[in-house]
Amino acid sequence: MKQVALILVLIGSPLVAAADAPQHVVNDGGATLTLDCGDGGRVVVNGADNKIAVTGGCEKVTVNGSGNTVTLDGVDKLVLTGGNNKVTYAKSWHKKSTTIAKVGSNNVVAKR
Repeated sequence: MKQVALILVLIGSPLVAAADAPQHVVNDGGATLTLDCGDGGRVVVNGADNKIAVTGGCEKVTVNGSGNTVTLDGVDKLVLTGGNNKVTYAKSWHKKSTTIAKVGSNNVVAKR
């Protein structure tokens, strides 16, 4: 019985950490922002023409807006549904490589 309890604790631990991780939503236009994903946060960019620097390790970053420039320290999943966005990232956060979905048009993603 102790082994089952230990397994449940180990399985549940990442869920607790992710629930406490920062969740940022940017609806601004033309802003210059610095956000912190902490350890597994999420960022959603809905606005336009923003310059956003994101520190820490992000589980997921979604860019729905247009004309944004986003610089990331670490990200596991990157989704671009907007258009004309430029995103650079330094590394994956926990995964071996970052998953990138470019659904929108004229988006540029580069690893630095």
